[in-house]
Amino acid sequence: VPGTPYGFTYPPFAAVAMVPMALLGLRTAIAVGLLLNLAALALVVRLLTGRAWRRLGWYGCTLGACALALFEPLRDTFSFGQVNLLLLALVLVDARLLATGRGRLAGVGIGLAAAVKLTPALFIGLLLVTRRWRAAAVATVVALAATGFAAVVAILVGVRRNRPSNPRPWL
Repeated sequence: VPGTPYGFTYPPFAAVAMVPMALLGLRTAIAVGLLLNLAALALVVRLLTGRAWRRLGWYGCTLGACALALFEPLRDTFSFGQVNLLLLALVLVDARLLATGRGRLAGVGIGLAAAVKLTPALFIGLLLVTRRWRAAAVATVVALAATGFAAVVAILVGVRRNRPSNPRPWL
């Protein structure tokens, strides 16, 4: 948020993932971020409630949305433009894949989430404790690959930035 003392506190892959937002104007980037967070919130609620949300109807869903608006971490995610809901959605999709037995791709979401913010890396430890070896390995490889990709991008951008404007000054 412009005008606040908070800087960019995420790992390098998060910066690479945010490049498309930097290409937009500030108001457009805020709108896109808000829409992405709302979509992630809808997915999170759907994954956590399963089919029970149908029983509540529109009235229950409206009351639930109001209750969620009072939830401080959720409110801060929206007001500071953070990515916590997107990361939660990635982790929950992996959890759903593991719970339903379709775990071939499980770990990809956790790995990407860990590459964007360090806290979701704790779920790699949880996968190890629960002996989900394949998912833990996939999450680790994805996190390392995304971080390595960010390092390559940083090196390439740094090389381009440090290149002299006239590489042959004798001409």
